[in-house]
Amino acid sequence: MDVNDIRRTIRCRVEEGEFTLLYLWITFRANGGVACRTSLYAFVHGLHPLSNNDTLVLGSVVQI
Repeated sequence: MDVNDIRRTIRCRVEEGEFTLLYLWITFRANGGVACRTSLYAFVHGLHPLSNNDTLVLGSVVQI
């Protein structure tokens, strides 16, 4: 799973209005992700990595 694909997909879907980053974080947490909201936002913008598990959860949430 390529983290750049996940970031790109999230940014595109947010820009298109499919969901907000807050909704993404809530869904991510509901599916087993443990990163805080700030870490998730930083990941989306390429400023901070996520753990392998959180990356897998996030990829499944956005269905990469």
